[in-house]
Amino acid sequence: MKYYYLKKGEIIKRGDEVEVSNSFNDPPKWVKATLIGDLVPDPKHPAHRTYRRKNKEA
Repeated sequence: MKYYYLKKGEIIKRGDEVEVSNSFNDPPKWVKATLIGDLVPDPKHPAHRTYRRKNKEA
């Protein structure tokens, strides 16, 4: 399945996923996002979470 990684300032929508691993050494763990309607923080900062969305054609 293909995903699009959301960029800073995009709006989080229902169905988006957020990466919630405990550390950089852990494998990625993705769960459904709960902050629907909020803006995506800057993923360049390690304290900020990374969000992704399924591609429509996938």
